[in-house]
Amino acid sequence: MVFTRIVLVTKRTPYEELLATYGTHGQAAFLLTSRGQDISSFRVQHDQYCKAVQTVEGSLPKDVSHTLVERRNIPLFLFRGGDLIVAIGPDGLFANLAKYLSGQPVVAVNPLPGVIDGVVMRHRPMNLADVIKRTLADDVTLDEVALAEAKTDEGESILAVNDFLVGRLDHISARYHLSCGYGEEHQSSSGVLISTGMGSSGWLRSIKAAVNAANEEGEILIPEDPTWDEERLVFVVREPFPSRATGTEVVFGDILPDEPLEIISEMPEGGVVFSDGVPEDSLALPAGIKLTIGIAEKKAILVRP
Repeated sequence: MVFTRIVLVTKRTPYEELLATYGTHGQAAFLLTSRGQDISSFRVQHDQYCKAVQTVEGSLPKDVSHTLVERRNIPLFLFRGGDLIVAIGPDGLFANLAKYLSGQPVVAVNPLPGVIDGVVMRHRPMNLADVIKRTLADDVTLDEVALAEAKTDEGESILAVNDFLVGRLDHISARYHLSCGYGEEHQSSSGVLISTGMGSSGWLRSIKAAVNAANEEGEILIPEDPTWDEERLVFVVREPFPSRATGTEVVFGDILPDEPLEIISEMPEGGVVFSDGVPEDSLALPAGIKLTIGIAEKKAILVRP
């Protein structure tokens, strides 16, 4: 692949979010102090992040054009086929970014190894010059990442890198008819979580911990996590409620290429499907809308360390 541009993707730090909310460092510090908190830790991490970004910028070759885009502007940014993407930030930044790409590889950089787990962001700023050089020379291994896709019967669709949550905008129980390879039933719950292999280390992990803790025999009930490149999703119904009208039999399982998950909304208002926990990446699900969730044709591409 011939690369014609490097796109550096960054994210505002919590310190910058504080300044955006309260206007000045002094005002933010005063309000945090009044709440028993200290702004210094926010400032230290901000300075460390800025230093990491400077290191990454210094690692970019001068003979390839490059540009910078901040996470908030990703939906409005026009990515090109010849772009090499360098993302620097928390693991969630890759999820925010990947669904807007079309096969461009991503070098995912962890700027704060002592703070960020780095499940996805596995490169370090100080090693980036060599990584970029080898990537431009097509001398790296690329990992495919399977994505999930949700489609309505009205033609709308969205992608998810980590997970979907089908539920409501408020805390009222979601009502719907669920159908999959395991069966079908009307349900009332706090939502249906659908996870990719990449997302299995996040929200799905916490749900599995709760389920396994409640299971006295210690048997693992929820299917094993998919691998990042596996064309398999896992769904879990959160807090299903048994009643005369709703069941609790089909509450977890696999979603396979030939066995998608279908959900028909029974919510007059407030029904929604969220992608990767981002309110802007969502579709409304009023009563009667059918949502089909399966493996997306599009793949995300990560440069392996």
